[in-house]
Amino acid sequence: MDNRNLILYILACLVIFLVGTTSVFAYGISSPYTEKTPLKMYPGQTKEVAFNLQNCPSLGDYCEKEDVNVVVSFEEGNEIAEIISGLEYNVPYGTADTNIILKVSIPEDGNVGDSYNVKFSIGAAPSGEEGGNVQLGVRYNVDFPVNVVAKEEAPTEPVASIEKPEAEKISIGKIAIIILIVVAVIAVVYFLLRKKK
Repeated sequence: MDNRNLILYILACLVIFLVGTTSVFAYGISSPYTEKTPLKMYPGQTKEVAFNLQNCPSLGDYCEKEDVNVVVSFEEGNEIAEIISGLEYNVPYGTADTNIILKVSIPEDGNVGDSYNVKFSIGAAPSGEEGGNVQLGVRYNVDFPVNVVAKEEAPTEPVASIEKPEAEKISIGKIAIIILIVVAVIAVVYFLLRKKK
């Protein structure tokens, strides 16, 4: 195989790989709490918090147009929190109404000023099918502190923050970068082939 054919072969593999993996970023999770916006609760308080799972609610062309099965793994904070809605979810394409429900309970003898860390992750459930675009091991982590505060400092209303998932925001930027890379590679290959003529 001469250099021109090798370059074209590598380019074709790169394009197939990039086109086949862009749909991985179609699903995501929206969290009302982050490192900068912790959950604030008082000693003895119990609260249920919803984390919204979304599968390309904008129906964008870059999405894999099929349902996604995800699995939740609880990693930290089980002394105060538990997932009460289950560990496996089917998120239909084009929806944003599937929720992971986390029940958080601060002990009665908890001290104001204490802080706990809660962390769980979601990832695509193994499907057993070969070649599925969503099965590339993409995981999203939800990681936030729970701060114990005096009763009068705790918010009375839960924080509602359902927004476009980070996965979707990232995918548009990644698609633009992928297109630029492909155009750059094609330009380089074109000039290399032209030089050899």
